[in-house]
Amino acid sequence: PAMTPLSIPRPRTARAFAMLVVAVAVAFVYWPGLHGDWGRDDYFQLAFVRLLDSPWALFVGDHFPVPGSVFRPLGMASMWLGAALFGTDYAAHAASDLALHVAVCLALFALLVRLGLASLPVMLATLLFALHPAAIGTALWWSARFDLLAALFALLALNAACAYRDRQQPSALAGVFAALLAALLSKETGIAAVAAIVLLWSHWAWTSGVQRMPALRAIASVCLCTLAWFAWRAVVLGTPASGLTGATALADAFAHGVVGWLRMAPAYFLHWPRPGASAWVPGAIAMTMLVAAT
Repeated sequence: PAMTPLSIPRPRTARAFAMLVVAVAVAFVYWPGLHGDWGRDDYFQLAFVRLLDSPWALFVGDHFPVPGSVFRPLGMASMWLGAALFGTDYAAHAASDLALHVAVCLALFALLVRLGLASLPVMLATLLFALHPAAIGTALWWSARFDLLAALFALLALNAACAYRDRQQPSALAGVFAALLAALLSKETGIAAVAAIVLLWSHWAWTSGVQRMPALRAIASVCLCTLAWFAWRAVVLGTPASGLTGATALADAFAHGVVGWLRMAPAYFLHWPRPGASAWVPGAIAMTMLVAAT
């Protein structure tokens, strides 16, 4: 029988329902964390921001115990704001991190939809990220606020980059710069968004001969924005590198970290810190199913 207009699924309704499912699932899993307590690094971060009269000094001065190590003024400023609003009420701070994690997940959902995927696979992919112990554990740790903010602004920058690719509106390009700079000022890992945007726009330039020059100009402008952040960071810290690595070169530290993550990847996916032989069989089956589903 022919479908009536009322029986045709509405994409907006499906997307809204899927986003609601993601938000409720995240809140359900995160909820016990509202009754937690401060962790080791939290005490330093909380004490430090409570000593500040204003967060603006964070943007022009070194603000980490190890000199010349990290430049995360926006992340620290968000902690300052939380302390100003909630004091030492852990539940209130945890609730704000819950809201941030939900926002990160919805930004990821919006990006996947913008890239052309249907609501159901987007919802499942978003839940896979949102509820993974590594992601939910990061959201539960107050001192990892930097990661939440960097992820949120990176995903917003990618959303804006897709919008600019599709319509070339100046407001979308301004949104890319604003969100990208916010991600970089939240945590250094925000630089991953630069690589993602350059890849996205490189594909745009490669596949669209007519719009190749606007795409290349956009790539150049993002690179200039990133160089400006590097310069800002170097002026504040007094070094383009990081004191956290000590005498180890950044390239060596990066290579060591990549090797370490590759070695720990099975445990990351299997949720076991040290999986024994009995865990590898169901783990291998699960990985095979995950690859097939992808």
